Amino acid sequence: MMNKPSAVPGFRLSGVACGIKPDGALDLALVIADSPCAMAAVYTQNRVQAAPVEISRAHRAGGLAQAILVNSGNANACTGQVGFDACMLSLSTLAQKLGCPESMIQVASTGVIGVPLPIAPLLEGLPAAVAAAGRQQQQVDDFSKAICTTDRFPKGAAVCVDGYSISVFAKGAGMIAPNMATMLAYALTDAPVHGADLQALWKRCVDSSFNAVMVDGDTSTNDTAVLLAGGQGEALSGKGLERFEAALREACQQAAVQIVEDGEGARCVVEITVSGAPNDDAAQRVARTIALSPLCKTAFFGADPNWGRIVAAAGRAGVEFDAQKIRLSLSGDDQVIALFDQGVPLGFDKAQAQILMRNKRFAFHLELRTGSSEARIWTCDLGHNYVTLNAEYTT
Repeated sequence: MMNKPSAVPGFRLSGVACGIKPDGALDLALVIADSPCAMAAVYTQNRVQAAPVEISRAHRAGGLAQAILVNSGNANACTGQVGFDACMLSLSTLAQKLGCPESMIQVASTGVIGVPLPIAPLLEGLPAAVAAAGRQQQQVDDFSKAICTTDRFPKGAAVCVDGYSISVFAKGAGMIAPNMATMLAYALTDAPVHGADLQALWKRCVDSSFNAVMVDGDTSTNDTAVLLAGGQGEALSGKGLERFEAALREACQQAAVQIVEDGEGARCVVEITVSGAPNDDAAQRVARTIALSPLCKTAFFGADPNWGRIVAAAGRAGVEFDAQKIRLSLSGDDQVIALFDQGVPLGFDKAQAQILMRNKRFAFHLELRTGSSEARIWTCDLGHNYVTLNAEYTT
């Protein structure tokens, strides 16, 4: 049973307003672990990377972390040496307060690119963030809110598996494309998962969740996904580790779909499944091409069951398949409507298909029938609100 993020044994959280956001909203978020945790992380693949990404990436080499510090309202990206120095100053100040090495702190920023980080209010807010850190639901909720920027709502999920707790926090609404991964995401658990298992496991979970969502195809400069595992004792292995990974993946997917649901100006979430592909890469390429097609996304916005746009997008993905074999169907509300099969359109009820597509969630399944590989991507529509919001983002 999924629900919003909750407290995890071994971690204290907080979210405070330090004055970076001009409206006085929460803008400084902190996670403090009771003791050093095993840590795994993946970061943006954009060649233009914010100072906190560069620093956190270097810290990942140690494999341990005891704190996460996030500011929202300012990306601290493309700010040169001044931005790097500001980030290091925030790290050293927090490390001194917590009595831990700077290398055990993951740091992130999110907001407008190219504006110097207001370091003075951030430093002034750090004592309050440390003092406020706790294990109550309100403190967990404050952390969720403090990492948000253009988000309409905080995102995340909580799950328990074999007596262990997992909470996943995420933020993101625009600049979303699967290239690791245009958002911030943090997972906390008291399960004992260590070493190489943790990094490989986290990468798989990210690939099937935060790397499987698309809003607009843009990859940000600041994207970070971090997992902290604070459990002590013998590390999980075998079936226990498999159950943990399945639960973590499910929680991550829940948070990732919420990002698509909040896609800037989005009306609906659309699940794209491509099956019967010759290999995994081919399945991903076709699914992503459909999910990013402006023509497909505007059809989603208008609840237009224009199957030709989806078939045409698949055909330009650079993957070989026989167009006379493919099948496309639309599903939702426990209904499945076959649209196209073996080279010809089917006599489906267009009005019923439109009703289904007016829902907030529906799905398309494209069967290539050339292999056994499958990919699943979550995307959203493209409508007037997305253009308006992003045309006025800094003005």
